[in-house]
Amino acid sequence: MTRGQTAYTSPAQFRARRLAASPFSRPTVGATGPLSRTAPACPPLFAPWRQRRVDTSAYKRMGSGGTPTLTIRPATAGDIEPVVSLDAQITAVSKPEYWRDLFGRYGTQEAGRHFLVAMLDNTLAGFIIGEVRAWEFGSPPCGWVFALTVDPEGRLRGVGTNLFEAICGRFRDEGVTKIRTMVSKNGDAKTLMSFFRSQGMMAGPFIELEKDLAP
Repeated sequence: MTRGQTAYTSPAQFRARRLAASPFSRPTVGATGPLSRTAPACPPLFAPWRQRRVDTSAYKRMGSGGTPTLTIRPATAGDIEPVVSLDAQITAVSKPEYWRDLFGRYGTQEAGRHFLVAMLDNTLAGFIIGEVRAWEFGSPPCGWVFALTVDPEGRLRGVGTNLFEAICGRFRDEGVTKIRTMVSKNGDAKTLMSFFRSQGMMAGPFIELEKDLAP
């Protein structure tokens, strides 16, 4: 090639030179030759999601690294007072006699009746109560959850999910294939609906009707 002539560059050679000059390109493992580089890699400026991933592994490490240990177990008589206190904190109404009565009926570990508590170390973090009911309104046997409460400080730590899964497991062991509950339109209905839907629950086949009775 004499002076003044322009060197011919093929399209493949042109791309190879562009990629070789790019500060963001990286070699392809095992590749050889002039096209042994890949397309430009995404620089950190354009991949902020790599630095913003939420670390959910903490929920799986409960009990390690100094975090509290989560335990789900049947309620005992010693749990009544913390249950009364937690319920009063959530509902602003103290109902000690009501909870003592429920413990008397559901805390006996009788088949088909379950009163479970969630403990973070030695502190009550929540509880769930349910039973197997059969042929009410023509419904075959199914599990009913009629109480679920989680300490606000224990939310987003898997307490509610572990309680729900625990009672579902007990219902399943008793031959039940469906679980139901009701959610009040008052109070923290949005949070409860979001939780139960996140557990796979959907609208059921029943419609509730009610009427005020005059004195």
